[in-house]
Formats: sequence, structure tokens, C-alpha cells
Amino acid sequence: MKHKDFVIQKLFPFWNVDFITTWYWIKVTKTGSTVLDIMSEHKKTYEILILGKCKHTEMKDVSDEKIDSNTEEEHTKNDICKNMKCKENLSEKISSKSLDGICNERTILPASLNNDNLPLEMTMMSVPSSIHSMKIPLQDIMKPYLPETPNCLEIFARNLTPGWCCYGNEVFKHQHMDYFEVFTKDT
Repeated sequence: MKHKDFVIQKLFPFWNVDFITTWYWIKVTKTGSTVLDIMSEHKKTYEILILGKCKHTEMKDVSDEKIDSNTEEEHTKNDICKNMKCKENLSEKISSKSLDGICNERTILPASLNNDNLPLEMTMMSVPSSIHSMKIPLQDIMKPYLPETPNCLEIFARNLTPGWCCYGNEVFKHQHMDYFEVFTKDT
């Protein structure tokens, strides 16, 4: 859980984001059993979703500041995403070392999250896609808690989500032509 702790204790405060809650996605088979032993130390049968909300619309200039990520090497956040902005409310930089090796954690930073109706505890269960590393789509799950046109950032993303800013080292992975069928006018 060191990445979860990093996001909640260091990244969120640095980005002026309030931590709201953590939800869980449990991967199950078609018969309802967990895909792996829930106590497995090697690989987890669940993924976590960390929810946070931006505190305000003004973001400080952090182009040359560094995050202490307790790793061997600190990176200037500008190294990863130069001036990455999603509308007005979202942070613009991230420590590249904090992304290394992360495959089980996703973070959503909705600018206008409706905390009043948001369940503080949620466990989702679904059969994972047969495509390796394909995550469950979150826009429908989050829709009741977001404004009509939300400003959302998903970090550690593995897919593009329409209308959201998605950041991760494999965000375009499932956009490759191998995942689509080509149709011609004759088809």
C-alpha cells in the first residue's frame, strides 16, 4: 500500500486535493469466486480507487518544485508533463518515480465531486476483461456524484475516458488498432 500512502499523504496535499475515500474493485470469475486468493501476497485480486477533490481553482506555480516520494531519485515534476492542464481545476505535474511499477491503483480527481451523496465505502465486483490490464470503466459509476460536465483527472490510467483527462504510462495501450475491427463501406 506504499503507493496509496504516497498519493494520500504526499501527492494530494501537494496538489491541494482533499482525500475523500477509497473504493475497491474485486475481480471475480463468472461463478462469483475471486480470480485469485484474496490473501495472495504475489498478485492482488482487487484494485483500489482513491477519490479526492480539489480544494480550490487557483493552483500554485510548482514547475521547479520537487515531491519527496521516498524513492532513490526525485524528479522535477516538469520532467513528466510539461504544463499538463485539464480545464482549470487540476494539478499540472507529477513525480515520475511515483508512477514506476504501479498497476493496481487508480486515482480520480473530480473538481466538483458531490460529497453529500458519495458513498464513503463501496466495493464493486466484476469479471475482468479478457484483455490484460483492462480496467472497469468508471464514468458510469461516478456519474451520479459528478456535475453534468465534470473536470476529472484519472492518474495511473490504462484507458482514455471521454471528457476526462487521463494520465498514465499506458494510457493509450487499449487504443491500439489490434483491439478494433476495421469496417469498410462494403462491410
